[in-house]
Amino acid sequence: MTTCLKTTARRQEARQVLKQMRHLLAAVRGHLDEQLRPDGVTTSQVQALFQIRLVKACTGAQLARALSVTPQTMQALLARAEREGWIRRGQDATNERLVLWSLTKAGDGLLRKAEIAFDALQDQLWDGLTMRSIRELRGVLGHCLDNLKE
Repeated sequence: MTTCLKTTARRQEARQVLKQMRHLLAAVRGHLDEQLRPDGVTTSQVQALFQIRLVKACTGAQLARALSVTPQTMQALLARAEREGWIRRGQDATNERLVLWSLTKAGDGLLRKAEIAFDALQDQLWDGLTMRSIRELRGVLGHCLDNLKE
């Protein structure tokens, strides 16, 4: 096979992989949204709550950067989460102008439910795959991410 045909075949195969990755991510998000819908929360809101839990107290700007959304989008997510009682606002001890968000007991309970839904999804997603296959996939995806960082 000529180099040109090899390159074309490789690109076509790679496009199919990217297409499958997009479909997989959409399916994961759709499944999680469906599981979380009874609690009146979206996957995006849960991601924000997980980040708040991870950092303990953070600003809206920090959350927006961590989740790769605009500050306006994050403000809308935070406003809803505050209305629902999942988070509370506070002030930074050294800079009173900074609003810090922290998780409430209700927010923590919601995240526990989300973790159960996510664990069930992972069990379904990885069913039939060996640990070796999962590690190989992680390695390939990590390599691809590294290629884009260069």
